[in-house]
Amino acid sequence: MLSCLNMVHHDMNKQLISLQEYQRISETIYSVLLFLGLTPTKSCSYFSIIGAFLLHEHFGITCKSYSGGASYYLSSEEDAVLSFVEQVGPNSYAGTINAFHSWNQNEEFIIDFQAPLFPEMINGKFQEVDIPSKMFQKKLSEQCQTPLQFRQNGDFCHQPDNELTKHMVDIFVNEPLNMDMVKICSKWFVNPISKMEDNIEIKLNTGQSKSIFLQKIKLLGAW
Repeated sequence: MLSCLNMVHHDMNKQLISLQEYQRISETIYSVLLFLGLTPTKSCSYFSIIGAFLLHEHFGITCKSYSGGASYYLSSEEDAVLSFVEQVGPNSYAGTINAFHSWNQNEEFIIDFQAPLFPEMINGKFQEVDIPSKMFQKKLSEQCQTPLQFRQNGDFCHQPDNELTKHMVDIFVNEPLNMDMVKICSKWFVNPISKMEDNIEIKLNTGQSKSIFLQKIKLLGAW
């Protein structure tokens, strides 16, 4: 596993990137997915693989994309847990090709750029609770070993699967359109984010030019 590079303007003891930088990366990927007619809530591998590329290219931070089982404690009030697993035995659950999640991780941190969409993904399962959109960027050492240990909002448990991870990355890189998405996101995203435009013009295969506009995601803090 590759380690992150220490950038002078980031406090490595607290976080890799700021809330505003995290938000803009999520918004960039989200906007391109919507423009291409993909469903952001079903595109975790896009968020993690493109997110890994943006972190490396624009911040000098290396965080690998992982896939596997994952669970997040979103509300202690309603005991709301969002899980990406499949039952594989009598009392055994794991991430599989049918039910998995993807995120970014290195030796110290876990970042999930799809996390702002968690409220939308869990909508309908817990009617009485209002779950806010938040940044998910936590130290790996904060991870629970099992969802049974969940006690407070933001608790999480990841079960990376190396074979599934390789499979998802291979699928992504072998699709030319996906690599075009990486190029668009990397060209559009700018560090510092204050210099980033709210739209980017791209040329379609038909020769036409179209603009992708930034779709804002309101974040209310961090998990």
